Amino acid sequence: MVNLNLLPEKVRAAALLRVAALLGIVAYMLAALVLGWRFLAAHQDLSAVELKITKVEAELRPLQAIADEVKKLTDEKTEQDAKRSKLIELAKRQAYLIRLMDMLPDLMQGDQVWLLSLDETPDKGRVITLEGKAATMEVWADFYSNLEAQSQVSTLKIETAPAAVVDGARKTYHFKVSFTLKDPL
Repeated sequence: MVNLNLLPEKVRAAALLRVAALLGIVAYMLAALVLGWRFLAAHQDLSAVELKITKVEAELRPLQAIADEVKKLTDEKTEQDAKRSKLIELAKRQAYLIRLMDMLPDLMQGDQVWLLSLDETPDKGRVITLEGKAATMEVWADFYSNLEAQSQVSTLKIETAPAAVVDGARKTYHFKVSFTLKDPL
């Protein structure tokens, strides 16, 4: 069997070109269909995720109000704790000054020692400065010794040595001492 092609070469090339063009168009269409299908599938996935996000956001709205309230309560508690610690600090400070005021009358030798001022310097570690008068040098020496013997008193210093001062008809001795008050707690 002999196969003879009697068509001219140009016609055969044109037919082959048509077949190749048709195959190319089919390939492009097939690629466009695959890309379109992938786009639609991705768009559907995106829509499903957006729907889930919308549902979760709807569930979170009431919870956000609760979270805001919890944050507000937490902030209020923090503020209350700060105020409470400040009150505790003030109470401690007040307590040691009350103990000092309770201790001083026992040291004052009845009506022989008078205090003119009591100053506290808390930033220097509870430094207390007492200024006063004593009836005699012996009374002042007893007051100083009694003050020195107190367990709550440390670093007792004479700021101004007792000096005789005439108050009307009476001679007194003006003095100034300072000390650090220990915290017995």
